[in-house]
Amino acid sequence: MWTSCMLFFQVALLGGYAYAHWLNGQSGRTQTVVHGVLLALSFLSLPILPSPWWKPQGAEDPLLRILGLLTATVGLPYFLLASTSPLLQSWYSRSNGGAMPYRFFALSNAGSMLGLLTYPVLVEPNLTSGQQAWMWSISYIAFVLVCGTVALRSRSDRHREIAVSTAGAPPRWSERLVWMGLAAAASALLLAVTNHLTQNVAAIPFLWVLPLSLYLLSFILCFDSDRWYNRWLFTRLAAVALPALAYEISGEGDLSNLKVALAFFCSALFVLFMVCHGELARRRPAPAYLTSFYLMVSVGGAIGGLLIGFAAPYFLNALYDLPIVVSLTSFLLVYLLWIGRAKGTGKAESAVTFLDAPYDKVVIGVLITALLGYIAIRLGAVRTGSPLFLHTAFLHSRWDARVMLGIAGAIALYVLWRGRGALDEKSNVEGWVMFVIAAGIAVGIAGFLVRDQLNSVGDSRVLVRNFYGALRVYDTNSDGSKGQVRVLMHGTIDHGEEFLTPKFERLATSYYTATSGIGLALRNLQATGPINVGVIGLGAGTISTYGRAGDNYTFYDINPLVPHIANTQFRFLRDSTATKQIVLGDARLSLEREQQSKQFDLVAVDAFSGDAIPVHLLTRQAFALYWRHAKPDGILAVHVSNHYLNLAPVVALAAAEDGKQAMMVSVDEDAETEGAASDWVLVTSRSGFFDQPDIKGVAEKITPIRGLRTWTDDYSNLYKILR
Repeated sequence: MWTSCMLFFQVALLGGYAYAHWLNGQSGRTQTVVHGVLLALSFLSLPILPSPWWKPQGAEDPLLRILGLLTATVGLPYFLLASTSPLLQSWYSRSNGGAMPYRFFALSNAGSMLGLLTYPVLVEPNLTSGQQAWMWSISYIAFVLVCGTVALRSRSDRHREIAVSTAGAPPRWSERLVWMGLAAAASALLLAVTNHLTQNVAAIPFLWVLPLSLYLLSFILCFDSDRWYNRWLFTRLAAVALPALAYEISGEGDLSNLKVALAFFCSALFVLFMVCHGELARRRPAPAYLTSFYLMVSVGGAIGGLLIGFAAPYFLNALYDLPIVVSLTSFLLVYLLWIGRAKGTGKAESAVTFLDAPYDKVVIGVLITALLGYIAIRLGAVRTGSPLFLHTAFLHSRWDARVMLGIAGAIALYVLWRGRGALDEKSNVEGWVMFVIAAGIAVGIAGFLVRDQLNSVGDSRVLVRNFYGALRVYDTNSDGSKGQVRVLMHGTIDHGEEFLTPKFERLATSYYTATSGIGLALRNLQATGPINVGVIGLGAGTISTYGRAGDNYTFYDINPLVPHIANTQFRFLRDSTATKQIVLGDARLSLEREQQSKQFDLVAVDAFSGDAIPVHLLTRQAFALYWRHAKPDGILAVHVSNHYLNLAPVVALAAAEDGKQAMMVSVDEDAETEGAASDWVLVTSRSGFFDQPDIKGVAEKITPIRGLRTWTDDYSNLYKILR
């Protein structure tokens, strides 16, 4: 969801910057009229409250619907807000004799960072979604009035010809491509590292705030003043950060301490952001070409967003994003050293002629096309199920590494050959040494990461990925004496385990053991006869192992990949004698569409996004829906296991409003049965349920959180329940 939203805002930012660039080329009067009309039209989008029409209808891929919702709701207002920074800077420079306006870009990003940091601690805890929408809408009206006033005052063309005539020659396309590449590298690093942190390090709420804050901070520092970016220092730090980052994201990385791991990733990321944005700031053109500069920066940002937010989930079968981005970033920095070597001879960087010759473009273009073409053919073959000349998945064949490294080596050799005469300049020897060292590091990083990815996927039975994340199935030795287990992982989250030894394969494991909250509830209900169970979240299908002949189990899951894995890789569903059905789609929407009550004896809420249940499944309205489909004396079992969020009080508040009793059952890890430590909140009004001997001894009262309010579809507060 986060990468999808980032993709929208980066593409919308590109649209805003493209519009600003076009508008800057018009007369002052035209700029005022066009911008004023669009500002007025944007009032039609207010208030920014989404229509119920945008709710998903079933199991369709949600990406296009999310992008459509954002476009319809905040599209035009955000488009105009995105165009504001380059337009205001252009107007300021024109009205002040060509003054350098880039510090305003730093101030703009400072405002973004302020909003980012204050929202989770000030806005979300105190305002409902509706109040936030109205507050934002009113603030936007004030912005429109101020922006319209500034546009009117800047409509004169008096200084326009002077600013253009003193700006010098326009930047060449080779320089514009460098702007784009630097912005794309920073954007892709932001998204790829965030994905890695939340899926492979820790699924901590608000963790995405850290990389985004560093991203904005680097923009603020680099465009505020040249003194913040010390090129000598940061390029050398980057030469250390890139190999260290490559090692840590590999299977050999061993930063097990969460705080140390976060500190490392954030430090490395900040260094790389500073290099990318510092080099951008060093290359900023004269104010007359300001909007062109921002346009290429936004193109780069959108490319990074498209690669991580769209291409990776739909064309890669695992989380290869970060290794690819780290490798490409290292080669980009090598190229920067190449074009910067003219500094040693006293020439301006813009005078470097490499890649300006037609044959350079042909040779490099052919080699890059060959590399990208090979990757595209292999990925396309895997997606269509036609492996063509290689009958293995991408990166599973030794030929993948050989071909890609061979082409990359050919590019490096051509670059070295083309620059062979530069060593005649003795003053440039140091620059060449740095370039050769950097090229060696880049090739080494790429080769190391390709080898590591080949090794890491070797023991996987299944590697698949879609909008909802990457799923992996593998076999490993159990911690006890019952032999091997098969494991389903979603990032760092265990979604089910099954013993491979036949006599243990129906044993409930992980969070669903016989002593867990869900296990106790199901066994007590089964004492009364056949039962009807609804389960939100399928996983490996472990809960179905409790099913007996006459029982009915209905599973709801939003990810279309999960049922296939549960049916083909695990035996829980196949071996259960209960009647079973799987409903694809968002569980809440699926239940809303059911006209008649399902009359469940038990409803289990076990759907996880990262390490926690999605918020919309824990609201007052969601609980009302569960009770509508449960019997009057039915049981609601909510899985609240989480290292970072205390979800039990949220469930207890909703239960109290429904006149139900809520108790928590917590169990510790049991290595012999592969039982994971788990916390389940059991909610019911069934008389005597919590007095059952096997439940009474383990059920505990839930400690309330002072000041916590009931969550609704219009209000939630994650900050309040952080552990």
